[in-house]
Formats: sequence, structure tokens, C-alpha cells
Amino acid sequence: MKPEKLSDSEFVYNKPSVESYKEFENFIIAALKNFKTKFKIVENVIHVNRTILYHIRSRLDQRHDYYKYFHSSETKTTFISQTKETAIICYWLIKYKPLSHYNEVSERYYEKHDCTINEMFALFLLETYIYRVHKNKNNVSIFFNQENKRILLYNFMHRDMSKEAFILYVSSLIGALEL
Repeated sequence: MKPEKLSDSEFVYNKPSVESYKEFENFIIAALKNFKTKFKIVENVIHVNRTILYHIRSRLDQRHDYYKYFHSSETKTTFISQTKETAIICYWLIKYKPLSHYNEVSERYYEKHDCTINEMFALFLLETYIYRVHKNKNNVSIFFNQENKRILLYNFMHRDMSKEAFILYVSSLIGALEL
């Protein structure tokens, strides 16, 4: 419900600042650099569609507002968790596919991995985040074996999940690793 003190014309979505878009772009570019290093991907093979990245940043900002608006009480504001934010970024990377290869590289990549570079990058972001926040690194490294990565990539590529289902999927994964 719209707060009484706001008029209808004031009750509109406000886009993130230009600085916020640039911060997000820098975060993705830095993560992509680490991704390329880990997987020994040469420079200039991956193209980044910055327009799609900015759209993902807007979607993330909208989800921040959603949590504040729909999950807050009159006395306490609720903010999106880092886990949910990571899940949302991964979801939109998989959905909008802002990364691409040249066609022949893309075809070979798909043939080898049964996914696109976007699903692989989303898995990289997820794994990096979980290693960063998880206390028991041994459980994480045991979980992220080749077979489980293959299953995750398959699910990212071929399963139809809503944003909420994807958030639950990632949250459950993190919860299971904490046991």
C-alpha cells in the first residue's frame, strides 16, 4: 500500500545512480577477469554486452526495493541478504546472457560444457561467493566437485526456474553446506 504522505506522482521507481551502474559494471568486469584467469581464457574472446549488464543492475535494484517494500514492517526495514543478491545476479546472468563468444568459439564451448559462458560465469560467481562466506572450506571444496558442478550447470542451462525458486535453490545449497 502506498504511504499516505506520498502522492501518486511521487510513488514511482527511481533508477540507481550512474555511479551505481559503474560500480556494478566494475564488479562484473573484475570477476570476469578472475574467471578468465582461473579458466585460462585469453583476452578479447569474451564480449560483454554492457546494456544488458545495466539492465541486470536495474533488476537487482528493483529486488532491493521489493524486499524493503514487501518484507519490512512498520517498525523495521528488511534488506536483501548477500546470498539472495548473489542468487539474483546469477539468475539474471543466466536469463539475459550478457556474455558471448565469437560464433565458432561459442559452438565449441557449448559442445564441451553443455552450457554457455554465462552459466559457467554464474557458477563461478556462486562458488566464489560461497568460498568467501562459508566457514568450513573443506565442505565447500568437497561439494564443488566435477560431478556436482556438471549438475549445477545442467540445471542452470536446462531447468526453468523462477527468481524465487533460484533464490531458494542457492539459499538451500548454502544452508546444506553449513551442516
